[in-house]
Amino acid sequence: SLDYCFAMVCDTDSAQQRPDEVTQRTDFLEAYRAQLQDRATFGDYIPDPPIAVGDIQILESADLDGDGYQDYYAMVENINFCGSGGCMHEITLYDEGNYRQILANSGGSFMVLPTQQNGVFDIALGSGQTIDRETIYELQRFDGEAYKTELRVGCSLLVTYCGLPQTFEDAAFGDDTQKMRFFPVEDEDAIR
Repeated sequence: SLDYCFAMVCDTDSAQQRPDEVTQRTDFLEAYRAQLQDRATFGDYIPDPPIAVGDIQILESADLDGDGYQDYYAMVENINFCGSGGCMHEITLYDEGNYRQILANSGGSFMVLPTQQNGVFDIALGSGQTIDRETIYELQRFDGEAYKTELRVGCSLLVTYCGLPQTFEDAAFGDDTQKMRFFPVEDEDAIR
């Protein structure tokens, strides 16, 4: 056995046993492609064209839960996963050899924040603009199963840095110096 124990605690999942990031990326692309192929197959219907690794574009990667494995934000450019609203985007979390969806949307960049909920880092997800051309970011927090939106903030395009990590970490109040406006999640009219 290559396991080792200190103070009666044994490490069976040492960092040395984890594949490097290039291997993790390759493993993700193949495993995720297979999952997508299964999801697009209904009874005797086989997706045409089939889902290919080249259909998957990794937009971001980060270790969201601190397990040493990269988690991925990917876009799927395949007719089976694209429509009038754009192509499917998903954040997947590594889970014992598999990748499970924890957020699905139609696009937008994200920033990992310094705060955590249920052992997974919060993220700020870009989700559109107001009529005044303010970028809308959503604070996404992990509820144990998936990311859920808790807060929206509008950030003026006139400001190059919105201070989102500090803003979301501190409190849900607007900061005039950063040209930010906050909207309750339920108030959809406020961001139209």
